[in-house]
Amino acid sequence: MHRLWIAIGFVISWLLLLLVANSVQAENTPDAGWAQYEDVTGEFSLDDVRDRLSAFKPLTAAKAHRPAGTGALWLHTRIQPDTQQRLLRIISPNVGYLDFFAYRDAQLLSEIRDGLSRPLLNPQQLSRDFVFPIPHSDEPLDLFLRFESPQPLRIALTLSSSAEAEVTHRLVMFGVLLGCLAMLALYNGVQLLYHRSRATSALTLLLVMLVGVALNLFGLSKFLLGSFKGQAPLLTDLSVLACSAAGLNLIGAFFGWRRLPPWMRQLVRVLLAVVGLAAVGRIAAGDIYVGDWLMAVNGLALLACLGIAVERWHQGARYARLLVVSCALLALAGLIALPILAGYANPPVWMGRGLIASCMFSGILLTLALEERRRYLREEHFTRTRDRVANHAELKGKAEFLSRISHEIRTPMNGVLGMTELLQGTALSAKQRDYVQTIHSAGAELLNLINEIIDITRLESGQIELEEVTFDLNALLDDCLDIFRPRAEEHRVELLSFIQPQVPRRFIGDPTRLRQILLNLLENAFQRTEEGEILLVISLEEATGQAPRLRISVQDSGTPLDAALSRQLLSTHLNSRDFLTGDTDSLDFGLIIARQLVLLMQGDFGIQNNAEGGSSFWISLPIPAQALVLSRGDSDYPLQDVRVLVVDDNELCRKVLQQQCSAWGMQAVTAASGREALALLRTQSHLREYFDVVLLDQQMPGMTGMQLAARINEDENLNHDLLLIMLTGLSNAPSKVIARNAGIKRVLAKPVAGYTLRATLADELSRRGQRVSEPEPQEQPSGIPSDFRVLVAEDNSISVKVIRGMLKKLGVEPDTVSNGLEAFEKLQQNTYDLILMDCEMPLLDGFGATRRLRAWEQQNHRSRTPVVALTAHILAEHKDRAQEAGMDGHMGKPIELSQLRELLLYWAERRRLDVTRAGLKATP
Repeated sequence: MHRLWIAIGFVISWLLLLLVANSVQAENTPDAGWAQYEDVTGEFSLDDVRDRLSAFKPLTAAKAHRPAGTGALWLHTRIQPDTQQRLLRIISPNVGYLDFFAYRDAQLLSEIRDGLSRPLLNPQQLSRDFVFPIPHSDEPLDLFLRFESPQPLRIALTLSSSAEAEVTHRLVMFGVLLGCLAMLALYNGVQLLYHRSRATSALTLLLVMLVGVALNLFGLSKFLLGSFKGQAPLLTDLSVLACSAAGLNLIGAFFGWRRLPPWMRQLVRVLLAVVGLAAVGRIAAGDIYVGDWLMAVNGLALLACLGIAVERWHQGARYARLLVVSCALLALAGLIALPILAGYANPPVWMGRGLIASCMFSGILLTLALEERRRYLREEHFTRTRDRVANHAELKGKAEFLSRISHEIRTPMNGVLGMTELLQGTALSAKQRDYVQTIHSAGAELLNLINEIIDITRLESGQIELEEVTFDLNALLDDCLDIFRPRAEEHRVELLSFIQPQVPRRFIGDPTRLRQILLNLLENAFQRTEEGEILLVISLEEATGQAPRLRISVQDSGTPLDAALSRQLLSTHLNSRDFLTGDTDSLDFGLIIARQLVLLMQGDFGIQNNAEGGSSFWISLPIPAQALVLSRGDSDYPLQDVRVLVVDDNELCRKVLQQQCSAWGMQAVTAASGREALALLRTQSHLREYFDVVLLDQQMPGMTGMQLAARINEDENLNHDLLLIMLTGLSNAPSKVIARNAGIKRVLAKPVAGYTLRATLADELSRRGQRVSEPEPQEQPSGIPSDFRVLVAEDNSISVKVIRGMLKKLGVEPDTVSNGLEAFEKLQQNTYDLILMDCEMPLLDGFGATRRLRAWEQQNHRSRTPVVALTAHILAEHKDRAQEAGMDGHMGKPIELSQLRELLLYWAERRRLDVTRAGLKATP
């Protein structure tokens, strides 16, 4: 930056020197009185003009101008004799033909013909002007000048008595100005080697174009073109257009094309196209004058650059202030010069120097603006990097803090939830059971809040990694419905589910996260629905040319979601700080977590209001090709042509059950009441078209399901082998004895998962010898053997009590130790089928104990004992650490009885398979 200021000081010093030199030179410049004559046809000879001297009109100054057109312009003056050598200097860029005549009385003393359209006559004169020597004479001389050009004529005449000083002065003046402009271009070119940015290259190109404009506009390029100097007017116009294009490119690169609003990008592109078309049109026009149109294009581009710079500065781009000043200076100089360049006004003596000086000062300001922009971007990058590092450190510290807090909270929560779960399995009064359920629900709600905070922290830090495992999708959905069945019954909300038969039963993905998403969607539906229905629909989305996708929709009949809140839910990305503010009180953190998890799964999340009321929250997930291959036979269940009657007073429930049964190939008919059902049964019986199955609801007005079953059982016309299956809530379910006495074979809790109802129908019908084949065998895990030995390593007495109680309920009597050293000693003395190892224990933690165990097993050639981490840490790094230590699994606290049962069944089955393999190997 300091080198640039040195260069600026050097330029300013030279400018001051030139101003002083120019003022001295102006005092010694003689002048002459000139007159002009317009030759409209351009056919007059010198003699014809001499005869018309009276028709010449005097000029107020030694300047003349004429717009583009045909014909010729004649100038005449009479000068007095002088003893010194004198020069006539004519400033007239782009003149095609210029003739000089000097007369004394009637004698022609000198005749010189010059112009861009003629061969170069005086190559030794390195000047942009036309210079003619005045013949020496003791008497007055008449000077005649003839100008002819298709371009606008701008003529300035100077009669100088000190030729060498005049030439030297002008050469030095224009050389210094052009040199300063070239020096700026060179400086930015060197900067381009260091920074390699678009803005720097655009500015360098613009400065080079400005140098080219100066060379062409003031006639200096004709000495570089040689015999092609007739193309100087074309190069002048093209160089100005190229300068406009470079300026537009600089504007786009300076602010960044991607940062510009769309309308600005479109405007710049349109103007660049217009400039390109103007250049093509100028080349095609040849000698036809189109300068006015070209100057209008250039002026439009210049004003557009100024307008964009002002707008971006107004929008907050602080580094654009010098760019605005530079564009304003160029615009002011251009607006002043354009009429003069078009030939509509006399060119002042300082016009050439003023234009070059304005370009030079604009170049300096542009260079400073680029440096300021570069400094701003460095500061912005530094701020962004600093914030990113600080945010990473904050998230890391927050994750560690939450992990520790979660561990400390989950340990006592394990005791609370575990003991209440055990207590619910004992004989309790109704009030006691309500109290226990309240404690369990409050604990589960607290645990859910902790999980939400941790999930949001992990989502914002990108620490969530999805699993890719194969799981039973139907079982997962049924598990989610089981959680909400009591709540639906308590609030008298009809909870329904419908699974399209084409949906694959076995799915590949992360079952834990998918379960969390479904629970959040169902929880939101229950919060919004005080009465009515909640429908869970699982279907396939099949589009032409695209892979099928799994669509899960939760529809409720509650209050429709507000449009503004819906947009906020679809756009908000929460972080853990939002828990401390009041701006998101109306938002559901569970829904936002669900949406972000769906996005991680490469899925879609949407919200829409139903026409009949309520809202629908849906997700769409890609289905792996392996899941479709695994589940091709799932829909071929043997229920084809079975006649079923669906009896329910709820229309939506009837519709769902009818669609499910029809999808399985059954012939489904519905009835809205017990009386209607009896009428249908009797009618079909008279027609000898008996129903095979009746699905009846318990809670119906007028006639309950039990009453309907009793009436069917007592009716002699309906004494054929009719299968009755009752669908009811948990609290309304009759006892097995009462149901059997009424003729009901199965009682299923609402909502019934599709695959559960299908398996129940196939099983019961196959037993009755109906026209269905044996149902697909259901995989039932073997029971836990009585000799299955478990070691529990846990230092917390409450956790030990909970785990021991759960294991005893499952028929396992465990051994317990309180630290890792005791666990290792116990393992050396006894053989266990499974070890539940706490990770944080005194003396020796679970990781160290597992490492010692693996090393001891390897040294003594002992078989591997399964070790499952039993910890309150749930973050991925703790699971990875457990795996590195040699553990075989990870179970988070608080422990659920169902999870513990599945774990024991899994390792019991593994033991059975290992024993079977060992026996086969031992058999010769």
